[in-house]
Amino acid sequence: EKDTIIYLEKLIEESVKQRLIADVPVGLFLSGGIDSSLIAYYGKKHSSNIESFTIKMDNKSYDESEFASIVSKHLKIKNHTVLLQEKDLLLTLSDIEKKIDEPLNDPSIIPTYLVSKLAKKHVKVALSGDGADELFSGYSPFKHINIMKLLSFFPKFSGELLYKIFNCISYKDNYMSNLFLIKQISKGIGYKTNQQIFRWMSSFTRNDIDKIFLNNFKASYFKNENIINILGNNKTDKKVSTHDQIIKMFFENYLPNDILTKVDRASMYNSLEVRAPFLEKNIIEFSSSIPKNLKVGLHTKNVLRKVCKNKLPLNIIERKKHGFAIPLSKMLRTSLKEKVNETLTSNKTKILEFVDKNQIKNILNSHYQGQDNRKMIWSLYMLEKSINNNFNR
Repeated sequence: EKDTIIYLEKLIEESVKQRLIADVPVGLFLSGGIDSSLIAYYGKKHSSNIESFTIKMDNKSYDESEFASIVSKHLKIKNHTVLLQEKDLLLTLSDIEKKIDEPLNDPSIIPTYLVSKLAKKHVKVALSGDGADELFSGYSPFKHINIMKLLSFFPKFSGELLYKIFNCISYKDNYMSNLFLIKQISKGIGYKTNQQIFRWMSSFTRNDIDKIFLNNFKASYFKNENIINILGNNKTDKKVSTHDQIIKMFFENYLPNDILTKVDRASMYNSLEVRAPFLEKNIIEFSSSIPKNLKVGLHTKNVLRKVCKNKLPLNIIERKKHGFAIPLSKMLRTSLKEKVNETLTSNKTKILEFVDKNQIKNILNSHYQGQDNRKMIWSLYMLEKSINNNFNR
């Protein structure tokens, strides 16, 4: 274990050092999580004047700026912060949706765009902590594989029933609330362990698709090989552990198709280059040789936490995973309500060629009354905007 930690330290430090090489100013994104904080540690070590950039949220449940401040003070890094306020949201979203060319269903593109815009005022290149969760088992499912195996034995209808029940309950728009998590987990009940993840993350259940989308769409959707593979219907190698199968799914699907695409679009819209030290070839290859027990225990990313020892404050090292998110559910009832409603229900709405307009209205109205349909609404909204952009070109 000691040799693994020492060698991983060496690889990460060298990767950061290499990515600091530029003939323009280089900074870094800082959330206060262990990934970006470790990059910040080595960034400061090899570039004493490096500066960091952080998003602050009005909603404390989503805000990580307090932890970013702890890290920046500990490392003596000048940290720039921008506050994401609802009043700025419409302007920011308008900037993004004018440029987006595909339906990227990740609302965190908004804060990513804002922090990129902030960074661009000071630097030309920024380092990020992207890739660490996928390589070192940073997501909560890695800790709960046995529970997922148990859920696979339950009948699928029990998950469908649970989803319907919790979909009717109103709850606060806090980050990863218990009710939200139960609703998402219910989507995977009855499916194989390695298939549950993307069903949790999906915006629509099979029943939702049957209700909302028209037959001309469903006929091609369910024959699409990419969809089939992502949902896990493809054959899996029984010699590969469930843990490693899930890592593979995150690394080959979620990382490139969501995380990296989002960061690429948000940064390049602001003419900012983002470099990800964790995605160095040597680190990727070495991570695959690290056994599960060094990655997951009481915490996720155990091996990275041990690399952080004596480099970062203990309260940062022991922090739980906190995703980069915004209070979208509330925003869809307030600052975004009029804009989204008009976009999805007007006579000019393009997606009505394959989506039932009455179902869209039902989804919107039930959300306004307290249900949480944020994922469905955002998916439909971004799909409409990307189609409009491509159509108008």
